[in-house]
Amino acid sequence: MARQKCPNLQVFKGDYNRYRYYSNELYKLLLDYTDKIERFSIDECFLDLTHYLMGRDVMEIAKEINKRVKVELRIYCKYWNIK
Repeated sequence: MARQKCPNLQVFKGDYNRYRYYSNELYKLLLDYTDKIERFSIDECFLDLTHYLMGRDVMEIAKEINKRVKVELRIYCKYWNIK
């Protein structure tokens, strides 16, 4: 049905081991900011940055993490400020 709606659809086989590798590498990177990390799934987590902030804006830290992820892991991530 998907190919009928989108004839140019490209489907790629997943690589669970590679996905898990990057998930773990991201987790290690996040440990530089806090040890209070709640893994929600293999590709989603929540951070408690309360003690890391020290007067810094949470979105400033989120942007810093996002930049490190792009540079060090060569992957892209999204972040939200949930209060």
